[in-house]
Amino acid sequence: MKTKKKFLIYWDYRRSDLLVPFNKLSDEFEWNFIFFRSKEDDNTQLPYRRFYWADFKTPYELLTDVGPDGIIYSDLSSLYAVSMNIAAKNKNIPTYLLDHGIKLDYFFYLDIEKNLKLLNKKVQKTKLNVRPFKVDKFHTVRFYFASLKFKNLAQSIKIFKLFFASLSSNNATAFPKIKFPLRCPNKYLLFSKQNFVYYKQRDGIDESEIIYFGNPHQDDYVLQLSKAVKDTSDPYYLLLDDGQIEGFGITPTQKNNFICKLNEFALSQKSRLVVKLHPFDYDRTDLYQHDNILYKTTADISKLITAATGCFAISTTLMLPLIIAGKLVAFKVPNLKIQEVIESYGVKFLDYLNFSLSEIDFTTTIIPGPQSANFIEHFLYKDDGKANERLRTILRL
Repeated sequence: MKTKKKFLIYWDYRRSDLLVPFNKLSDEFEWNFIFFRSKEDDNTQLPYRRFYWADFKTPYELLTDVGPDGIIYSDLSSLYAVSMNIAAKNKNIPTYLLDHGIKLDYFFYLDIEKNLKLLNKKVQKTKLNVRPFKVDKFHTVRFYFASLKFKNLAQSIKIFKLFFASLSSNNATAFPKIKFPLRCPNKYLLFSKQNFVYYKQRDGIDESEIIYFGNPHQDDYVLQLSKAVKDTSDPYYLLLDDGQIEGFGITPTQKNNFICKLNEFALSQKSRLVVKLHPFDYDRTDLYQHDNILYKTTADISKLITAATGCFAISTTLMLPLIIAGKLVAFKVPNLKIQEVIESYGVKFLDYLNFSLSEIDFTTTIIPGPQSANFIEHFLYKDDGKANERLRTILRL
């Protein structure tokens, strides 16, 4: 009987929507997760085996216990993750960074983070943040430096610098300043070329370290779009909402005005408005309410999209295949640079703050023919619904 290849996954598994590739390939691979420092921090449901940092004195103890054939990271910008990566490289265990979302340059996100901290938002904390992790600095220090071996001597100065920079500032600003090979994975598995600059700026890599494979979260609805059947018994328009849109200068009042106008359009079409909330906004209580509006948290996103009469979006990754399919009206907000990149391929946006219902036309965002192939290559890599198949092939090697 064939034994499954075993992987240790550093991943925030509180977000079930980000587990799609693992669920899709669970028959092929054995997944083991680590994210929380201790079991007391973890109140999440997960169908896979879990490990906790606090249960091990060194990353080598962890790797011996799990015995992984490879390690997959959602990100490599924490001292625990870097410790594990150094130990894995010393033990010749392959490591991968698996992409999520659509990205601009790295420093753009540092500015957004600053904006969010400065905002005086009257929004409840989300489920993702209500239970902060416990911190044990002594354990972190011991675990981090236990990863070092004599053969790491050439990079030891930067390893020490990264540790002290993380303490004096924060990981987000420390990592792009202190680059060295041991803190980087063997391969970066990215959705598309759009995301390369982010990692190049942060980690100093070149494209030889990248494997592009498409977006595994989009496979199902990409395959269904061409044969989608609209829900005529209960027709609806779908807003794929962006979380923390206030980070781009949009006020809660403006957000509610936007939702209200979309609802007016839906009503004029004798349809409901369904709003698929971003996980960051699941617990908000200040959103515009109307009997015709249904706010959804968890959902089968493929069915939700393909059964909709049409979709609205701002910058979510989910919108990209919908642009090609002609099933989207996109809205532009100030200071959101990713929209400028998308516009450069011929996509038209309506003004988030000042649009009329008569402007809503689902043919306006369709990209002119010659630019469509370039758009797909740059943002989607491929739109064939086979990203999970390509990921399976990569991890089998």
